[in-house]
Amino acid sequence: MKKPEMYIEMSLIFDNDYNVYKISEFLGIEPTDAKCKNETRINPISKDHNPGYWTLQSNIFFDFDIKQVVEDIVNQINDKIDSIVEICKNNQGEVKFDLVAYFYTNETPAIYFEKEFLELVHKL
Repeated sequence: MKKPEMYIEMSLIFDNDYNVYKISEFLGIEPTDAKCKNETRINPISKDHNPGYWTLQSNIFFDFDIKQVVEDIVNQINDKIDSIVEICKNNQGEVKFDLVAYFYTNETPAIYFEKEFLELVHKL
């Protein structure tokens, strides 16, 4: 039986000209991906560039329980929470978490969020 594949991405999103590459210097963390707004593709509806972003991804886990995935991303940012809040507040940014999970036939993984993680998400 194949186990599900899961990971979490945390993205700092900026719909302005903020230089997202400064985040790496400020936090001391290299992102999984980053682009300033002027580097993103042009949205065909608004005719403007999509927002800039700085994304950090957890490791990929093959398990039925999301706990390891959450712990991995939290461990990467735990001592940087106040700095992340400051960056977003000072530069009109927001934080987005995406849970990416691939499931296979007849599998039922455990997806839940513990209070500690929900408090962290609320703070951000």
